[in-house]
Parts: sequence; structure tokens; C-alpha cells
Amino acid sequence: MVSEERAVNGFEFDHLVVKVASLERAIQDFRAAGFAVAPGGSHGLTENALIVFKDGTYIELLAVQNKLKSKLMRLASAVGFLSFQASRRSDIYSRLIPWMGARVGPIDWCVRVTSLEQIRRAWEKYGVACLDSQSFHRALPDGRSAKWLLGGGKDSELPFLLEDISERTIRVPDSSTDHENGATGIRRLIIHPKNHFGLYRRLQTVFASQISETEGKVNLSLGSSIVQFCQSSDASERFAVEISVADADTTKLEILRICNTQILIPRSGTVRANTP
Repeated sequence: MVSEERAVNGFEFDHLVVKVASLERAIQDFRAAGFAVAPGGSHGLTENALIVFKDGTYIELLAVQNKLKSKLMRLASAVGFLSFQASRRSDIYSRLIPWMGARVGPIDWCVRVTSLEQIRRAWEKYGVACLDSQSFHRALPDGRSAKWLLGGGKDSELPFLLEDISERTIRVPDSSTDHENGATGIRRLIIHPKNHFGLYRRLQTVFASQISETEGKVNLSLGSSIVQFCQSSDASERFAVEISVADADTTKLEILRICNTQILIPRSGTVRANTP
């Protein structure tokens, strides 16, 4: 039976976070592959840019703001300092701190909700350990400020959750959704979980009827997107993203690799580059 809390709030796939070494270079590489990339903004150590699709989903390109700080963060990660700092936190920063030293490529995924507090109460009711939520803001190039809350469960196989405080169009501009390669959305996010044991039951606890399982693959329906969990022997490839293209044959997929991100796109899309 679906709880009232889950039915009221619903869950929508929001975005995939991709760590990049150089934001400027990443923007060039994605544009070369036919994606429109919109300037994001800055917050603390980081700056970002967004690849926004017509279905409302997007890919966030996230970088540490300068080379020296980026090198320091990678060093701090290598010696275990970031994981130590993360372990001392009981809030969402325990999940975000390791991002600073993460290698280039997809690092996390986000689901949007209407009330983080309501979701937290529901999840804790079902025995899910949760992180304390925190508010965030990001200064935009036009002087406006996007504001939102982040929270979620401690289980790293679950997404982190986002609740918008300001209008969503401030955080996610809808003015750059026409892509030369015809991309219209994130059709499927493929995740190879670190801990597959009991995954279906853990996901069903929090997502209820949005979860199904077929042939060993766990599928989570989130709006127009599917998040698919499947086991893999290649631990280095935790994420892959399949892009929707209007009026394309989704059985014939081109495989791109941009910023260590595996992107599957229908062959009829106008793919112009394949950069490492």
C-alpha cells in the first residue's frame, strides 16, 4: 500500500551530477557533441553549467573553481581526509564533501520532491536512516540567486533529494533546451550499484509502486525517466545515461564518452563528436 506521504509528494527525476576537471573544456566537449550548455553559477568551492532538456531533466557539469583548489581536493581525497570529514557529519554534507575530490565522471543523482520534511518523516517511519537537510543557494550570472534544500537517506544507493525554495526556472533555466543532436530528455539512467544485496526491498520501501523488477534489473519510474539498477563486473562504470531523441529508434544507440561519462543516444541524433 502506498503511504499518503509518498502519494502526496511524488518523486521526479531531477538531474545527474557529472564532475569535470575544467568547466570551460567540459562545455566545449559537450557542445561539440551537439548539446546546448547553459551557464550555471558559483557556490563556495564550485561552479557549474547545465545541459537542460525539454522534459525538465538535466545534466549538471560541476567543477572545483580553480586548478590549485582542485588539486588540493584530490589530494585530500587520496589521503582520506575528505571521507573522514564526511563521516563526522550527520547532514547532507556527508554526501557532498566527497564530491570535491571525486574523479572526473558521473558522481551522484538527484530526485526532486515537494516537501523534504514530509519525505523525511515518511522514510524514518519506514526505518530509513536520513541525513539532516540543509539550504543552499547559487549566484547566477544575471545577478539572481537560486535557492533550494538538499537532504535524503544515508544509503548511498538512494538518490539525494531536492526541494526548490525559489522558482525552479531560476535554478534550471528553460531557455536552452534545443539541442543540435535532437536530445529531448534523460530517458534512462543506468546504475551499477555498489551494494546490490537487498536493493529491490530497500528501494521499494521508499518508492513503493514506482519500483519493478525484471530479469535481475530493478527499474524505478520517475516521471518520464527510468532509473535502472543492474549488476556489473566493471566497478569503474557506475553510471551510464541514455538520452531521448524525438522520433528516433531507441534500439539503435550510439555510445559517446564525454568527460568519462558514458552517453547512449539514438543513431539518428546528429552526433558530431566523441571526446574522451
